Amino acid sequence: MLFKKTPKDSLSEQEKVQQEMMKLFPSVHSLPINSVAHTLYYKSPAHPVLTFLIIGNNDKLMPFIIDPVAEVHTRASAYAQPNKYGKGKDLVIRFEFALSEGIAIFETILVGDDPDWMRTYVSALKKMDSFMVWIVDAQRNVLKVLRTNWDYKMHKHILKSL
Repeated sequence: MLFKKTPKDSLSEQEKVQQEMMKLFPSVHSLPINSVAHTLYYKSPAHPVLTFLIIGNNDKLMPFIIDPVAEVHTRASAYAQPNKYGKGKDLVIRFEFALSEGIAIFETILVGDDPDWMRTYVSALKKMDSFMVWIVDAQRNVLKVLRTNWDYKMHKHILKSL
């Protein structure tokens, strides 16, 4: 995604995208570099939206920085792992981004020690077919906003184990 300011607009496309990211992730500046945050909200009771924010340093984001307009092939997968506190299981969501200049891989853990919270996420994941993923640099500038497909049927057995 390239962002250019046009004389007609009071805000450039980049500034509008930055503002939208700040609405979704108001604490973005307190989040650590090389981390993945997420937020779940509902457009309606039947339409949950799970959005991820990936904050990376230049090393982690190099494929995005080298060619900012490159086509990006994305893949989301998931697996369950024991919770480090011994309470339930955690859901790990893995994102793989393939670009002409390399591959970037990120994972996030949805902690499973609160069964009600995990049920909320699993219920939402059943109703989704994609995620929005925001890629931002260490200064919290948006580099890309991507839609990543999510296949509930492929991950159903994992989600049932939670």
